Amino acid sequence: MEPKEFKKIIVAKKNIFTKNQYEKTISHLDKMIEKEEELVDSLEKYLIKKFSPPNAYTGYNVTSFEKFFNMILFFINNAFFRLRLNKFLFYADFLNYRRTGYSISGVPYVAITNGPVAEDYNTLFSLAIAKNYISEVESLLPSGDSEEKFVSLKKFDESLFDESELKSMNDVLEKFKFVKTDRLKKMSHDEDGWKDNKDKCRLISYQNYAFLLKHV
Repeated sequence: MEPKEFKKIIVAKKNIFTKNQYEKTISHLDKMIEKEEELVDSLEKYLIKKFSPPNAYTGYNVTSFEKFFNMILFFINNAFFRLRLNKFLFYADFLNYRRTGYSISGVPYVAITNGPVAEDYNTLFSLAIAKNYISEVESLLPSGDSEEKFVSLKKFDESLFDESELKSMNDVLEKFKFVKTDRLKKMSHDEDGWKDNKDKCRLISYQNYAFLLKHV
């Protein structure tokens, strides 16, 4: 499932293979890695085309995957499940728009049943995994059930963000870091951007709804 990681194992254990076995295995893995990289590149191009040009749904900013992935790294210790992480990202981007007229990441958000989420969030999180920003591991819940959670693989790059963006992210973190996920979900359901668009799962306009935020 992860040819890059498997290749590292093969290289480390090179001595247990014949020369022919080793070369054939490495060649096969290199082809798999190349296909994986082509897929990641295609997904990036697809999303960039889908999110462009800057408009009311991107917060009048050019979409930056690098900034979005680093926003994940910033929040991940307090928001390592998808549902919770999406709320932190939404509030940070919309709060920054309210303050400056621009989102942080340039990523659109959509209203779904569980609240506002980044559009194509599963694809975005998969790209973050493919680019080695984060990994996904199984976590045991108090109920006995298990759920996949994110863990960071890189350090947060503060240099990507200006002072106002860092303040917006810090303010959201301080506001919600001790708020339980169920409560945070209900709070996001108070927002007009979610209530007005949830029935048809529409995109949430920064221009129309950032100034109506109730909880930040």
